[in-house]
Amino acid sequence: MNFQKSILVLLGPWLLALSGCASSGQQVTVPIATAAAVNQDPFKQSAPDAKNTALVFASNQYNQVLGYSQKTGALVETLTGFNEVDGLATDQSGSLYVPSQRQHEVFVYPYGSTTPSLTLNDKRKNPLKVAVSRKGEVCVPSAVDVGSGVFSISFFKKGAPTPFRTMRAPFLAITRDCAYDAAGNTYVTGFNNQLVGEVGYIAGGGEGARIVNLGITSVAQPSGLQVATNGDVLVGDQEAATIHEFQPDSNNEVGRVLLDRNIVLFALTKDNKHVWATDNSDAFVSEFAFPGGGTPVKNISASSPIGIAVTPWAQP
Repeated sequence: MNFQKSILVLLGPWLLALSGCASSGQQVTVPIATAAAVNQDPFKQSAPDAKNTALVFASNQYNQVLGYSQKTGALVETLTGFNEVDGLATDQSGSLYVPSQRQHEVFVYPYGSTTPSLTLNDKRKNPLKVAVSRKGEVCVPSAVDVGSGVFSISFFKKGAPTPFRTMRAPFLAITRDCAYDAAGNTYVTGFNNQLVGEVGYIAGGGEGARIVNLGITSVAQPSGLQVATNGDVLVGDQEAATIHEFQPDSNNEVGRVLLDRNIVLFALTKDNKHVWATDNSDAFVSEFAFPGGGTPVKNISASSPIGIAVTPWAQP
């Protein structure tokens, strides 16, 4: 087995939710929308409404990205033509960022468009996740640098198709996620050589000097990373179906949100009162109260969902 195949075997279990029991309690389950539901497409609204129309996007194992109305669960958009899609992201304008690993590119779709307006290309890398800062800088952790076996993080200036900088975290054998805070600093997660979850920090984002290990090792299987509007850092733990909350200055854990689903990735809503998460084992995109967690308040049926992103944008 060559190195690339070995890496895919290694990463495979972390791209899927762990098996477990379905949640109990009163829920709202929305079936996959029929073609008729597309006629209710909120994308038909004027462009300025992109910041206010509540949508949730989910990638899946069939190389699709599906967009749903957060309110009704109606399927409103289908994007295809990718090759291994994992994490997703949106920006302030409502544009959707889709990393396609085997195409070595990140496609950027303006709100309501099925044609990308920009393609981020880092030829020798397989983009795994993506995050966008308030100023438009883009962070892309790579699953593997083809040919060298090196995991790295690339940074792109707003609107630029190629990276201006690539960094490595010496304490991370595998990079998984990245996220920005309000000041443009970057957080990253991954696994060390002993496959223990770690969290890193880059002051200044792509312009920063180095990646600092924050010494957070309480997250067994990091999967999903976001900064809340209060500045706290949220790290998903796929193994425990939990979102850990850390204060940015002390790195102390100040809360845990237990979700009654086997989460893969998560995304906060703009008001930070709800969180959407993908559940690959039970084939749902689920909405939870935040920070209450527990049983989903809404389920949207979705085949093999993985990545997730929402509009309006929820960056701090």
